[in-house]
Amino acid sequence: MKMEGVTVSVDYSEWLKRCTSNDDKLDRWVVVTHKSDLKTQELCKMHDIECVLSERVFEDAPFAKGRAINDALKTLDRDAWLVHMDGDIRLPDNFREVVKKYCSDKTKLYGSVRYTADGEQMLGQRFAVVSRGKGRSIRKFQRFDIPIGYFQMWHSSVYSEYPEESTTGKQDDWQFAMQFRGMVAGSTNLENYMSGFYMLPLKLLDVCGFQGHDRQHWMGLRNVGKVKKKKK
Repeated sequence: MKMEGVTVSVDYSEWLKRCTSNDDKLDRWVVVTHKSDLKTQELCKMHDIECVLSERVFEDAPFAKGRAINDALKTLDRDAWLVHMDGDIRLPDNFREVVKKYCSDKTKLYGSVRYTADGEQMLGQRFAVVSRGKGRSIRKFQRFDIPIGYFQMWHSSVYSEYPEESTTGKQDDWQFAMQFRGMVAGSTNLENYMSGFYMLPLKLLDVCGFQGHDRQHWMGLRNVGKVKKKKK
């Protein structure tokens, strides 16, 4: 079962160095970074991991993660299973066995929940569920386990490219996931909504132990906390 993987790591070598064993779990693993991130390049060279440099990740953008993913995907064969995962996700030793057992439907997007080093399960993605009735709608935010950017696995026969419209890392992974929901969803029923996804029973380890999205990592680490000044 052939599996190729992509990880975007820009200014993120502190966490990536704890996940270099992922290279042993995949047939090919490509780490993509920017030319200015020398630490990630040195780390990849030290561990003989393929490294791709993306100019487009900062091309008129704070952190165009989707573009970087595509720049790496283009170097792969893209003729079997593809994995996109963050630089702080460590695959378990039984990764290939689990995938071989559960990844039979090539039309689905596969994900898995994350765990901290203490074994605590991390929360799923928070999004709005809208219910309508008697002329009004109610928006309630709930958390569901959906395959988002920290780990997404799919078959290349369905998609061989990634959305790259966003100039940050905030939307592209969500838009990608929703493409799988659209394949099977014919109603607003939540069960149908979720039927395009499958959460694998993997013990994914998040080596940083927190959700980067909550700390604005989607802006790129070098841009976190920076506020653009309005032009006079």
